[in-house]
Amino acid sequence: MANPRPKKLSGSEMGDILDPARPILTDFTNVDHPHRVQPHSHQRGQLVYACSGHMQVTGPFGHWYVSPQQAVWIPTGYEHAIQANTAIHYRSLFIDPVLARRLPVHRRPVQIPALLRELIRTAAEFGAEYTPDSAESRLITVMLDQVGGLQTAGFHVPLPVDRRLQVMVQCLLENPADERSLAEWAALTNVSPRTLERRIQSETGLGFRDWQQHLKVAKAVQLLQNGASVTTTALELGYAGLSAFSTMFRRITCSSPSRWLRQHA
Repeated sequence: MANPRPKKLSGSEMGDILDPARPILTDFTNVDHPHRVQPHSHQRGQLVYACSGHMQVTGPFGHWYVSPQQAVWIPTGYEHAIQANTAIHYRSLFIDPVLARRLPVHRRPVQIPALLRELIRTAAEFGAEYTPDSAESRLITVMLDQVGGLQTAGFHVPLPVDRRLQVMVQCLLENPADERSLAEWAALTNVSPRTLERRIQSETGLGFRDWQQHLKVAKAVQLLQNGASVTTTALELGYAGLSAFSTMFRRITCSSPSRWLRQHA
């Protein structure tokens, strides 16, 4: 009689396994509904990677809106939380704490290249179930080398962490086309317009309108990757025509929407 397949470990269990012989343990999470992981920490370092869908990751270096094919690095022992307002597929790489401390410290989201995407996809199938000197462990060695060479993402959206602003943040994440004025958002969040502008600038490094346009580009990326046309995407984000939308998209990404889609297909 065949041995039963080992029970899949949860991410929290993998994150606290101390076993240098297994330098990376890979977990997968696929949910088709809004999803939240409460603040927690792991003994291992964690690279949390969005395969599809957008997620918010609050970690030691900020509050990020993470687009598909991007990841956020969470160092060993740091508290963090994950939230997605729609369906989300993501993968977590839990890295041995000794190795994690030797990896470059990324304070912004990183881009996951095609080779590493395929390695992660394969590693997620065996998760924590591999032994030293196996084919799986050799794959993990290549993966570790790839993780050490990650580059920060060219396009990323920081989110403010001020609790007073979270109602506004959620409204704009759900509908980036919302064109309420700074004064109207200030009234909603019960702060002065000047305070609102100052808090967004200090926490995201962007002025209010620039920050809102970054959110629009992130939403545009999601729509384009899901098969929407450039025209449909522009209309969805509240633009009456292609010209203004393309100008905004190009200013932030240094690429037209159609060219960006070809480069990131």
